[in-house]
Amino acid sequence: MRILNERHVTAGDLYIAKKTSGAQAWHSFFNYPEYGLVVAAIDLGSPTYLGNAYCAYPYMNFPFLSNATSFIRLDFKIGAGIGYVEKIYHKKNNYKNIAIGSHLNAFINIQLRATANVSSSWAVSSGIGLMHLSNGSFKKPNLGLNIPSVSLGVQYAFGEQVFVRNLRNNYIRNDSIWHYNIWLSGGVKSYVIGSDKKMTSGLSLEVARRHLRYTQYAGTVEILYDPTDYESLVDADIQTNRFQTIKIGVTAGYEFYFGEKLSTNLQLGLYVYAKNKEYGLAYQRLSLRYALAQRMKLHLGLKTQLGQADYVELACAYSLR
Repeated sequence: MRILNERHVTAGDLYIAKKTSGAQAWHSFFNYPEYGLVVAAIDLGSPTYLGNAYCAYPYMNFPFLSNATSFIRLDFKIGAGIGYVEKIYHKKNNYKNIAIGSHLNAFINIQLRATANVSSSWAVSSGIGLMHLSNGSFKKPNLGLNIPSVSLGVQYAFGEQVFVRNLRNNYIRNDSIWHYNIWLSGGVKSYVIGSDKKMTSGLSLEVARRHLRYTQYAGTVEILYDPTDYESLVDADIQTNRFQTIKIGVTAGYEFYFGEKLSTNLQLGLYVYAKNKEYGLAYQRLSLRYALAQRMKLHLGLKTQLGQADYVELACAYSLR
């Protein structure tokens, strides 16, 4: 992919944000995070093969090692949304672009940012971050783009400053029950350029327990089936059948709750059985979850291997307890 690096990447963001008010207990638990919407224009540093990208995404910004009224604040920002890439792979006109195979892509941005309050309304900030663009292997090629970045920005606050009461007494754990969830998942991916799209599937048992009031740790045992594993092994002249390509994995995860319904989950996984070891035995998953009812949850996530998107995953859970 080195041929894609024709010059440095440059980007500009315009965002509007609002700080949480303290009206809900999770606001103070996470030290009054900020949430907002960003639109971004990115020169991908490859005018010949990639062109520009245009992205829109919601984000949350979590203060730590400081509080909302500190002169200098250190924040962790994470956001995910949609990105449009101008130039994509074409077998005749752009065959050297093996990074992006579709115009529409998932966009993820994480950033560690320091902000200095110049006045009650004005602030300046700088940070380091990582941007990611890929379509989750929905259409190949899809090596994706991982772009480390440094940034400098200015902020202006509208309206009057409002101070809220700290509710840190809500930090206590609110239950010590073990929860058991059955997850049924699926996704769509391509094997190679021009191949038909295949449906992946998975079944997992998750055991979880609240850590603090708005955090939870969990472990899962899961069975995963990816039809492209069979095609990959056949192409490598390895004798197999489709049943043998079923993978068994275990994961450890941590979940952050923003209220009682919405949460985000981070998982690190390891295959204890996998015949196709092309991308190693470790995998990762980043997901957004929403509780539809007391026993039903939805999950939208991105499964990755070695920093490369494997597929976008949609899942539904039923809580046994």
